[in-house]
Amino acid sequence: MLDPLFVNALEQICGSGAILTGNALAGQDFGFHPENLGATCAVRPQSTEQVADVLKLCNRFGVSAVPQGGLTGLAGGAVSNAGQIIISSARLPTEIEIDPVNRLALVTAGTTLAALDHAARKHGLCAGIDIGARDTATIGGMIATNAGGGEAFRNGIMRNRVLGLEAVSATGIIMSDLKRVTKANEGIDIKQVFIGSEGTLGFITRAVLRLAPAPGICCTFIASFSDTITALNMFHALNAMPSARLLRAEIMWRDYAVETAKALNLQAVLPAPDRSVHVAFEMDPLNGSVDAFLDSLAEQLETAGCEDVIVAQNERERNNIWMVREDSWALEKMFSHNFWYDVSLPHSMLDGYVTRTKDALQKLHPSIRTFVMGHLGDGNLHLTISGTDEIGELHDAISEIVYQGLAASGASFSAEHGIGTDKRSDLGRYGDAGKLQIMRMIKSALDPNGIMNPGKVITIDIAET
Repeated sequence: MLDPLFVNALEQICGSGAILTGNALAGQDFGFHPENLGATCAVRPQSTEQVADVLKLCNRFGVSAVPQGGLTGLAGGAVSNAGQIIISSARLPTEIEIDPVNRLALVTAGTTLAALDHAARKHGLCAGIDIGARDTATIGGMIATNAGGGEAFRNGIMRNRVLGLEAVSATGIIMSDLKRVTKANEGIDIKQVFIGSEGTLGFITRAVLRLAPAPGICCTFIASFSDTITALNMFHALNAMPSARLLRAEIMWRDYAVETAKALNLQAVLPAPDRSVHVAFEMDPLNGSVDAFLDSLAEQLETAGCEDVIVAQNERERNNIWMVREDSWALEKMFSHNFWYDVSLPHSMLDGYVTRTKDALQKLHPSIRTFVMGHLGDGNLHLTISGTDEIGELHDAISEIVYQGLAASGASFSAEHGIGTDKRSDLGRYGDAGKLQIMRMIKSALDPNGIMNPGKVITIDIAET
């Protein structure tokens, strides 16, 4: 139960209409985790200064604060508990300032990715990053989780998109470093500490982001390959084409593609269901001629030895291709137990890793099915491990198989979804000990009272600070 004096002080800072409690809070959309709305109270500040005052108040009363944006995170980074408060970006002013000359945007934290992209395209530009939750995901949350997506191989992840940042530290210090330039060697780049910190160090309020040239007429097609090596060769060939720009390359192993297409009644999307891997490509013909591009594509496919390809003829067929890739939740209906993993590997490891992992999991329990898809361009794979009720007790053994050898080979057990609550134990087990120690030191320095999104990513012993 929150101290009434604390709640009254919150209302004085933000106004009574900014506070949600009881049924008003319970009736809000909880996003991907029902536990996101476990807190006693949510506050929706309307300015950076109000965020700072709220965090100062939280420190004074010893109340933990959980930052929340669009609630599209999959790792439990926005989960809240009774006795805590939620600080939401929902009522921060929506501000999108497009600078077409410098190809950048100044945006507030509550701006959705779709809104930013829509505004940028009016100037022949785009956000340069795309994720499936584009209509709901907010820029502040995407920065806090260092979101990736399908365009990372050419435009980088969120960390690479941020030029300047405004954020409020856990103790209420406002840092307004809204740089609009690439080069700014002014000491330690503090914004990088906040990017990817998952709200454990402070609350992001505004950002300056790089924009990218918007694609012209897109050509979408799906190709089937006998093995991953051939698919990779095709990826590199398309990425090097002088007459077109490769926008996306999303890979699906056979089991994932076939079962998801079946669940969605879209079997016609796959040109050759029996092939080992299927890749959805999207290209931007730079000369504006799709016909000329398709002639060049035919040559590339023939050189790569790929005869199985379907080119989308209209927007409906294009949407069907991407639906099979993006609607991974369709697999949930098929099995009583599902575990999800998000890893990234060097290209040279992809084929061997998937084969080894599938074989080891099948030996662990005969009911296990392993469904794999991901971003071919950067080696980020998403695995859904499914089976009967009996695999419910095998989570640790399954994780050990999925993560085996990743650290030693320079790969990552957490590619783009972050740590949150779901992978904290994995971070402790597979993360570098020295890196973890420095992370705790940073957390202790910026959040000495441990009030900022506690229980996520990294924790500190307050008694030792």
